[in-house]
Amino acid sequence: MNLFDIDDEIAAFFDRAIDPKTGEILDGTALDEIERLKSQREQTLFGCAALIKNNNADIESLKEHKRGIDSKIKALTNRVDSVRKYMGYNFKKDEKFKNEFHTIYTMKNSTLIVLAKPEDLPVEYQRILPVETKKKELKADIISGEYSGTGAKIERGFTVAIR
Repeated sequence: MNLFDIDDEIAAFFDRAIDPKTGEILDGTALDEIERLKSQREQTLFGCAALIKNNNADIESLKEHKRGIDSKIKALTNRVDSVRKYMGYNFKKDEKFKNEFHTIYTMKNSTLIVLAKPEDLPVEYQRILPVETKKKELKADIISGEYSGTGAKIERGFTVAIR
């Protein structure tokens, strides 16, 4: 039974067990059933917490495995780039080698623009990036009362903690 169903049943038993006008207990067995449902609700919550903890442990394990794979990929990529550069420095333009496994030759690359100082270019060749917000300074100013505009406010959320 899920938490929503348990909460609905608890509410239904309360409605049946307690007189809404006087607050008097009408059905004593309903109180036992409410306690049973509360216990079942608690066990369901503990089950959810265990699921979250187990999945978080799996996530961390997979992240660690991914870091290991990422470092191997990076090492192999660096090795390939290094050997490719080595070949580029020692390969003459228009040379070509071929055997039953490989064909090695040069190709023309697309053109490349090299900029010394982008800010020295005319404005029509510059792209202005979006404004970035200094959130730490803004938060401190809102807290201290130096900023009281409508463009920002502080909100506090919440999260469920499981240990």
